[in-house]
Amino acid sequence: MIWQMVTGIIAACVGVTATVIKLLEFRRDRARVRVSFTPWSLSPLEGEPRVYCLIGVVNAGRRPVTVQAIGLQYKDGTTCYPGLKMYSGYMPATLNETEEVCGFIRHEDVKVENVLWAFAKTSDGKRYRSPKYKHARTP
Repeated sequence: MIWQMVTGIIAACVGVTATVIKLLEFRRDRARVRVSFTPWSLSPLEGEPRVYCLIGVVNAGRRPVTVQAIGLQYKDGTTCYPGLKMYSGYMPATLNETEEVCGFIRHEDVKVENVLWAFAKTSDGKRYRSPKYKHARTP
C-alpha cells in the first residue's frame, strides 16, 4: 500500500517536471525577430554624398518565420511601407535560424526626422519593431 503511494507521488512529480521542461523549451524555441533601422552615408568620389536608410530583419529564434512586409512608423501615428530595394533576399522572406533580410531606401524617400521605429510584419500577423530611433545619429 505504501509503495503504491510512493510510486504515485514520484510519477506525479516526474509528470509535472516534464510538463515544465516542455513549456520552457517551447518558450525558448519560438521565433524571435530583431529589426534594426540605420541611416548611413555613402560618399562617392564626385558629387554629394548619398544618404540611405538600412532596415535589417534577423530571426534570432530557433523556429522559422515568414516576414511579409517591412515598414516605418512615424511620430504622428502613420505607417509607411516604402518600396525597398532588397539588399539580400526577397519579400515575403522565410527566415530560418540566424538568417537575415535587408532593405535600403534613399533618405529623400523617407522623413527620417519623423521616424519613430522600423517594424517587420510576419505571416502570423505579429509586428516586431526596432528600438526607438535616436535622431542624434542622423548623418
